[in-house]
Amino acid sequence: MRFICHEPASSDETIAQAETRTREYYEQQRKTAREKNLPFHNVDWRFAREGPSVEI
Repeated sequence: MRFICHEPASSDETIAQAETRTREYYEQQRKTAREKNLPFHNVDWRFAREGPSVEI
């Protein structure tokens, strides 16, 4: 899964901060699910960067 930012005014630093906060949130959700013995589906995700392409 890739998240894409379409905000032209966002700097690379701003996007990197958003990715860090998102990763922290994701890890907290995974930890909480483990502690409560709830199912949690791991998702391979990251923020998209300009340049790479994905063939579907």
